[in-house]
Amino acid sequence: MAGRYRELFSAKGSLAFSGAGLIARIPVPMMGIGIITMLARTRGDYGLAGLVSAAFTLSMALLGPQVSRLVDRRGQGRAGSCCR
Repeated sequence: MAGRYRELFSAKGSLAFSGAGLIARIPVPMMGIGIITMLARTRGDYGLAGLVSAAFTLSMALLGPQVSRLVDRRGQGRAGSCCR
């Protein structure tokens, strides 16, 4: 199995590309945990924390593909500048 990964990462730039993708995805799953921790601690209400975390997760599920489609059409730099 290691041979397959070695072959995959032997392409120029593939290791940096994969590493950047891994690091870029770390904050997304941590957001739900952060929302729940922050609201449960400040408000003392796990129900509200769960609702806000669910709303965030649902919005990411609905808007994520739309943002990806925009990036595919316009490019990463142009898509980011149109949304500011």
